[in-house]
Amino acid sequence: MATISPEFAGNTIIVMLVVYVIMLIYSMFMAYLGWKQARVNEQMKEVIKILKQIRDKKK
Repeated sequence: MATISPEFAGNTIIVMLVVYVIMLIYSMFMAYLGWKQARVNEQMKEVIKILKQIRDKKK
């Protein structure tokens, strides 16, 4: 069993902070991708609406 020394505790805290920062950045990136996808979906709906209007005018 590992003994808990100040060096071990300090290293553990540093590793935990690094992992926390990485996970925070990852979650922010995933939120950005979700937001970007929502914008793309809205734009695609508008494009489809315009294309339908053009198609209906040709009929």
